[in-house]
Amino acid sequence: MRNIVITVCLVVFAFICYSCNSSQKNPFGQLPIRDTSIVVNSLEGEPATVHIKPDYVNKRLTIQLSPSEVDSFIDFTGGEKIKILDKFISVSYGTFIYGAGTTYDIKTPVTATLFLCVSKGHLYKALDVISYQENYWPDTIGSKWTAYRLVKADFSLQHDKSGGYQLTETEDEKGIDRHLSDSSDSGKCNNYKSLDTMRYQFDLRDKLFYFAIERNIRYDADTSIAISSLEGEAEIIHVKYNYGDRILTIQLSPSELINCTDIMDIEKIKVFGPFISVQYDVRGGSGVGRGETVIIFVSSGKLCKALNIESLQTDAGEGDYSGTDDSLGLYYGEDTFNVNFLYMQKLKNGGYELTATQYEKVKFRRDTDVNHENLDTLKFTFDKEDGIFYTGYSSLQGSFVLQGGVSKMQKVFAGEKYPEIEIKGHYGSDFADEYFFIDGYWYDKDRFNKNCLDGPLEPCN
Repeated sequence: MRNIVITVCLVVFAFICYSCNSSQKNPFGQLPIRDTSIVVNSLEGEPATVHIKPDYVNKRLTIQLSPSEVDSFIDFTGGEKIKILDKFISVSYGTFIYGAGTTYDIKTPVTATLFLCVSKGHLYKALDVISYQENYWPDTIGSKWTAYRLVKADFSLQHDKSGGYQLTETEDEKGIDRHLSDSSDSGKCNNYKSLDTMRYQFDLRDKLFYFAIERNIRYDADTSIAISSLEGEAEIIHVKYNYGDRILTIQLSPSELINCTDIMDIEKIKVFGPFISVQYDVRGGSGVGRGETVIIFVSSGKLCKALNIESLQTDAGEGDYSGTDDSLGLYYGEDTFNVNFLYMQKLKNGGYELTATQYEKVKFRRDTDVNHENLDTLKFTFDKEDGIFYTGYSSLQGSFVLQGGVSKMQKVFAGEKYPEIEIKGHYGSDFADEYFFIDGYWYDKDRFNKNCLDGPLEPCN
């Protein structure tokens, strides 16, 4: 009798434990918390088993096809949703990014969404983007700024007319900005809400979704990105940012790397087919914000730099009137200049064309005659022989001083044409940035001294 009572008690206790466990929130949605195996068809139509292994102790998510085909993701905080979309596995999980809306060394929780596929026994990461992010910029600098931003994204997969795949992202964003930096704008709030649609095209050769518009690759202190070289070989690029030393390193191997120094923060990382674009902030000055963009690729086992330009500049304040007493803000003004790379097209001749927008805005309260706002389109063509993007060709005529650092040299040009990047400045063509590719190096034509070429330019080397 006593044994029967004990047995009944154990059964009841087991049932209660089972009920409690089953009522716990499942971080993987419909899938169990423990290690999960999913059967999905490869791109060739063969069944493949993918293992998803969450490690909550070491904060790591591991996705494995075989012992040699493994990908892992750090700063893992919990699973949220797993879906099978045709031949792709979508995994949404909690993680962190650094410095988003706070300071450089503080982690901000976000949700990242992966899209994985299998082809010929290999596991590929087709896309890795932020799908949920909530930021709050607290009022920490004397009631100057307060902002809130919430972004949520949903995805759907379709077949295109050619039989390939197109991924559609619907992004819902809302937020509020409050600016109290000048006396005439006391307490004004700007509420905004937008619903945007972005489309990604799947490249069967590269096993990547690309043509991303305004899409961030999720990055942290060490981010690995899968791309193809110009020759079609699979490569892994590591983007590392040392917040303490302010050094951005883009690395293919220990001997193949590019270092960018005095970097304040990483803004965006985008993948355009075989190219990776990294936009980052550099040190400006009092009231001045500056940013640069570097675009890299891999060819014949070498890490190459296709473009490195100043792509952002903002300036706000009293300008030439800073020495006056401007308590009413009568002389306050601001100007903004931004180059934003949108998408890439592969041309019929096998080349590449990169499309960007160039936005400029000048607004002064006193000198209103110079106020304007423009949005232009730029086309960058890739020269495979020189390994550069350029906007056109332009000739140089006459004597120029080529200066870089403490070195100077005189060079006479006789109308030779060189690849050029021309970017209109804040105040039109008189303040344009003109970059010339001369003898394997980029030079910047001095906007104030037209007979000087500054360079060789090596912001990242």
